[in-house]
Amino acid sequence: MKYEYFVSYAHDNGFGNSSITLEQKIDGYELLLEIAKKITKDGDFNSQVIILNFILLKEK
Repeated sequence: MKYEYFVSYAHDNGFGNSSITLEQKIDGYELLLEIAKKITKDGDFNSQVIILNFILLKEK
């Protein structure tokens, strides 16, 4: 099953949001840290993003 999430975050230039699809539900802090690292890398931000909130949009 796949899970689609809306994720809002803060970064060094302000705020942002993204839609992500995962193979598992977000069930702990460890996975949130991995998501934050990926957003930081993909967005080419100077510092680590901070996830402010996430909402499950749909289960596929």
